Amino acid sequence: MWDVQSAMPLDESMIRDALSASVVVTAEDGVVEGGVGAHATAALHRAAICAGSDVPRVAVCGTPVAYLAQGKSDDMLGALGLDANALAALAEDLYLAPRAPATRLGAGIVSA
Repeated sequence: MWDVQSAMPLDESMIRDALSASVVVTAEDGVVEGGVGAHATAALHRAAICAGSDVPRVAVCGTPVAYLAQGKSDDMLGALGLDANALAALAEDLYLAPRAPATRLGAGIVSA
C-alpha cells in the first residue's frame, strides 16, 4: 500500500512495486478523471511497455464528475463505493475475475 503524496512526479519505486502486482486499486477523495489514479495507470502502462511485462488490472476509484449531495463523509464514501469494505471487495473481485476488456464500474474505471 502506498500513500501517494504527489500526483507529479509519481514515485518510481511505487510504479515498480505496482507493476509487480496482479491488481492495483487507487482511491482518492477527488475527481476520478484526470486524478492521481489516472496518472498512475498511464505510468504503469508505460513501465510495462519498457519492461516487456503485463500491466496489472487497475481500478481507479474516486468521485465522479457530477453534483454530489453533501452529507457525512462516511455516508458519502459508502454511497460512492469508496469505503474500506467496498475497495477491498473490488480488489478481490478483480483478482478473482478472468481478464476482460476494460469496463466502467460505478465511479471508478477498471482496466483489464
